Amino acid sequence: MKNVLLLIAILTMCMTFSACNKGAAAASEEPVEAFENAVTYENAQYGFSVQLPSDFAPQNNDEQLEKDRGGKLYIRKGCMVDMQCTDKSEAVLTPEEIVSNGIGFCATSDDCTVIERKVEGTEGIVKYQDKFGYRAEYYKCMPDKKLYTISFTYDSDKKKEYDDEVDKIIKSLKVKE
Repeated sequence: MKNVLLLIAILTMCMTFSACNKGAAAASEEPVEAFENAVTYENAQYGFSVQLPSDFAPQNNDEQLEKDRGGKLYIRKGCMVDMQCTDKSEAVLTPEEIVSNGIGFCATSDDCTVIERKVEGTEGIVKYQDKFGYRAEYYKCMPDKKLYTISFTYDSDKKKEYDDEVDKIIKSLKVKE
């Protein structure tokens, strides 16, 4: 009887500790700042969505192209945001390898400067400036071997928008699991 009570006490403590940890994790997640009157791109094929500032518009409405690319390109004067998903089941790269490839691309150009490079868990980003302006490549590798990519290009005179929007757009990415 004593062992049964001890086992019940241990199980109760484990369940309490687990519930506390789940609550703490949920509370520590950063809330996503929504854009005022955001445009939301949703991709049913790959089960993801991304929010953009309201003045972005799709480059076109070609459904077959969107299906083939696994995403869509949105534009506004001096800015492009390209959201895609690809199945990488035959050749899986880690976020570290993907970000290193992006930096390697930048290193081969005389007029390219890396601004930021970061890899955390299944995500990676490289931000840089080149002759086309400010650019960023964000990657999220999923256990189902899908690679979500958001590519950004902002004209050189759009630095403030780049700084204000890139991280906010990345944080808005929602993937259905």
